[in-house]
Amino acid sequence: MNEIGGLLHEEYRTKLETLDNEQTERQRRVAIFVAQIDALTDAANQASHTLSNDQIRLTTNRELVDEDRKERRERFLSLRNRIRNGWKNQNVTLQERVNFLLRSDEVASYGSGATEVYRDKIEDLQRQGPIMLTIKKREEMIVRMHSVVEYARNPEHAIRDGTARLLQQVGFTLPSPMSVQEAASNQHSPTNKGARREKIRREAACHKLLDQWKLCQEVLVDTTSKLFELMNRYFQFKQKPFSRDGINIYNMKLTPELLAIGNALNLSRFTHVEVQY
Repeated sequence: MNEIGGLLHEEYRTKLETLDNEQTERQRRVAIFVAQIDALTDAANQASHTLSNDQIRLTTNRELVDEDRKERRERFLSLRNRIRNGWKNQNVTLQERVNFLLRSDEVASYGSGATEVYRDKIEDLQRQGPIMLTIKKREEMIVRMHSVVEYARNPEHAIRDGTARLLQQVGFTLPSPMSVQEAASNQHSPTNKGARREKIRREAACHKLLDQWKLCQEVLVDTTSKLFELMNRYFQFKQKPFSRDGINIYNMKLTPELLAIGNALNLSRFTHVEVQY
């Protein structure tokens, strides 16, 4: 019995020591965790305090920068107004003004920021150049076609205001208008050779104008298609719509009036013969 009791006592003592060791290890781990939590809490508080101070400094610096920019802008506007008023009072020519600006640009020293702005602007202008040329070509074609329509409607007025002369300068063949009496007399078969030659000449001029008109329509369609392509390419690169002045977005809408430019060119004022077109 004593041996059994001794064995049980020894086993119980071993288990108590094991439990004590586990309890000691758990307490050590808890102490480590508590210390880590305290350290993280202190670091978080310090980071929060640092962040708060950085935000205050950033706000203060931003306000100072904004004030400095405002002062510089006001000085710049004041100086520009003084220069413009001086130019105006002294009647400085445009060429002299341009020379002054070019000279100022040569002697001015620019930082990296200004150089980057110049570089971006030059790149943007290089991409805008083909678009501007295409817009100019398209608008010129629209103006010419509208002018031809106005000449066909009222040739006398177009001759008086110079529209006919401008159309002839760019290569349009304009038939001479017929008077009411001439149109009435030509309604019947002409009997003399002069009248027949005049009729043939008018019809040839009308056909020539219609050929030019058809060419204008083709150029307008091709130019519009090219303009759409250039503007889409510009948008894909810049991620913003094209603007001619940097403020207003250029919106090319095909209005019904524009679509109907070439649908009803009436040449009855120039010949009594129906011209097919």
